[in-house]
Amino acid sequence: MNFDDEDKLELQHLAGGNIVQHAPVFSTMGRFVFIRCGLKVQVFVTSTGELTRELTDATSTLISLEMDLKKQPDLLYGCTNTGQLLHWHWRTGVLQNDLQLNLGQDGLEILTFNLLDLYQEGESATAFVTAKRKSGEKLFWFLVNTSTGNRIHVNCGLKLKVRTPMVDVSKGAFKYILFSQGHYVYVLNYKTWQFARYQNQHKEPVTCVRMSPNEEMAATGDQHGRIYIWRNIDDAKHVQATELHWHNTAVTSIAFTPTGTSLYSAGHESVLVKWNLKKNHVRDFLPRMSSIVRHIVISDGKEHVLCSTDDNALQFISPDQMSLQSTLQHFTYALPDKTGKSMFPIGLCLNPRTNTLVLNGRIGHLQFFSAYQKSLLYNLRVVDTNINSQEANRIIYNINITCAALNIDWMATGEVYNDHRNFVELRLKFWQYQEKMQSYVLNTNIELPHEQGFQAIAFSNQFKVNNLRCARAGKDNVIKLWTLGDTENIYKRGGTMWSCVAQTQYKQQTLGSICFSQDGSLLAAGYGSALVLYDAGSLSLLHALSTAAGLSGVMAKAQLRLAQTPVNGCRKELAQQRQALWQLLQKLLNNNNDPQLVEQAKQLIASAPSVQVSKTEQKPTAQESIFKHIMQMSELDLHQKLQLLRRFDIECQVPNGFQRRLFKYLKVSLADPIECHQRLLKLNARLLRLQPRERFKAKQRLSRVCERRESYEKIVKNDLLTLFSVLHIDETTKPKADKPKSTPLKRKRSSSASAPAAAATQPLIPGAPFQSMAQISQVQFGAGAQAHLVA
Repeated sequence: MNFDDEDKLELQHLAGGNIVQHAPVFSTMGRFVFIRCGLKVQVFVTSTGELTRELTDATSTLISLEMDLKKQPDLLYGCTNTGQLLHWHWRTGVLQNDLQLNLGQDGLEILTFNLLDLYQEGESATAFVTAKRKSGEKLFWFLVNTSTGNRIHVNCGLKLKVRTPMVDVSKGAFKYILFSQGHYVYVLNYKTWQFARYQNQHKEPVTCVRMSPNEEMAATGDQHGRIYIWRNIDDAKHVQATELHWHNTAVTSIAFTPTGTSLYSAGHESVLVKWNLKKNHVRDFLPRMSSIVRHIVISDGKEHVLCSTDDNALQFISPDQMSLQSTLQHFTYALPDKTGKSMFPIGLCLNPRTNTLVLNGRIGHLQFFSAYQKSLLYNLRVVDTNINSQEANRIIYNINITCAALNIDWMATGEVYNDHRNFVELRLKFWQYQEKMQSYVLNTNIELPHEQGFQAIAFSNQFKVNNLRCARAGKDNVIKLWTLGDTENIYKRGGTMWSCVAQTQYKQQTLGSICFSQDGSLLAAGYGSALVLYDAGSLSLLHALSTAAGLSGVMAKAQLRLAQTPVNGCRKELAQQRQALWQLLQKLLNNNNDPQLVEQAKQLIASAPSVQVSKTEQKPTAQESIFKHIMQMSELDLHQKLQLLRRFDIECQVPNGFQRRLFKYLKVSLADPIECHQRLLKLNARLLRLQPRERFKAKQRLSRVCERRESYEKIVKNDLLTLFSVLHIDETTKPKADKPKSTPLKRKRSSSASAPAAAATQPLIPGAPFQSMAQISQVQFGAGAQAHLVA
């Protein structure tokens, strides 16, 4: 593949980016909304949600976006964390000015940037800026001229603490700067440069602050869900604080209406609350929002209430009816919920009907994303239960969609709820696409189709509906086959439903992945290190492909040896010779000790073509050639190879270092049967004392212990006894006695006679850990001309 001349592959940004990390900004009368997303500013039309332009002149992360609605409503200010100040004429998208803040100190990181209703030299607005050098040092605040970027010196003794402040500015009749650090609230009058400091009730950390646009009033929210309305904030002696408490979690955002008579608030409950400040007991609610509300912004004309939610969406709320009007949604996702689970457990799925990408979105939803339009089409709610709100000091579990598969008319999903306390809840759902509704409708719901969870799911064909099958693999290592049939519901005659027609598993191996062939006739499954092929109609076993015994399944080096003379195919006499040798070896494996068969096998092995040996190398003996020939046969496992070597009177020994490692491993892994029996008795006695709701779980664990013990006894009889014979271990073998620890000898000069003794007393170097077998994690059939291949 030539990346430079022929192919010219390029990576393009398809989706992603957080548009709700910062609060959006409305234009005059709320006709446009400005959103920060990384290094760019996106301008959307409020009524239609259309993206009109992008402002991409910032060189670092934008930390603030401000508009001077009083004198220059068409001018948009943007400030980055490195001090770059940008002036855009946002209607045309032209960058009018690009300058650097001159704060008089080097190496400062800008934290906040807020415009003030204070002008220098006529039209130049000033800004309140906070900055710091590095974490651990105190913060600095500055007054900056936005037209030149120079610092303006003021006479004020305010000193800030270490934490990053939350700042809000009043631009109406009252000139106040409100900001908080920890549980302290500061009020700074930027007309007289006098300040007052207040302490939050119970010293709870403040999470958000907001100034009233028309009154000498401020609002703060804390970590325990309390909202305090501060009046007479300029007078520390006569200040009044009124408490509003409804939220059970930390308050994430608050906002005053333009008239200042009402207040909006939100927390982690995904509920928007509207407070009447004249009657505090009067409240309006908008419950069950899509996610946690991070920011609340209200336009000047009170026509739009905009909420930024954690699922990367901007939701426009009707202030009169407290209802959702429209949603501006980007690529969505569920935030980490302290459970450690993946945000996208189903990965990327392709919808063959519309060629769209399907992946996890909000909690309990699937999102359909168009790669051609680079836009989110819609969110499909799969889980029909309420979403549990997150709490500060607890891990809250929700139902997760762990796997999904799509056909041109059908979709299958798997839901899992596991709180690690109760029994795992599993649901398998089949959805049918309805042309009239242009959406998916639930057709079949199966409870507990597997144990513990789902591993994979696949349809036999993506574009055909006739004779359609669906295979589901669970974490219980069982594959189940589902087909369409007539419904059993007496109220829906003539309908269809999905039912299980077959199930299978392979030698209690761990199941990794499944895949149908292109024509839907074969089903491939990865069980541990073995690739198993089934008949897709009945799940009958066809073939099982695995690596040679003693190999891990991973090749570190591959060597290809070519014949010296070109040969088309294989010679018939060599094929007949190998077939005859294989038949003799099979007879020897079936407990046949006929010496004539052994001699015939030796002659066939000796007459087999071998690699030419150089003059310097010694020609291998008969036993060495037999040993190499048997060990290189991939058709045999280790147990069969040891049996054949015993038939040929070849004794195998394990190196001493490996013997010590194997003894340690067996000593740790082997269990005493008496101790196991006593433990089972204790578990049985404990089972009788359990409550009824816990008895089933304990009984299940006990049955699994018995199953593991039975499988362990089978392994001992079939595999370990042969290994013990190689190591010369029998019933009379006793464990090696530990030598008493001796005191360290004084250091002496080494001599030739004492060198071997000193080497014997040195501690053994610990060996490398046992290498485990490679596990198959993904199975995929080829397509088109390569449909006969499976990887």
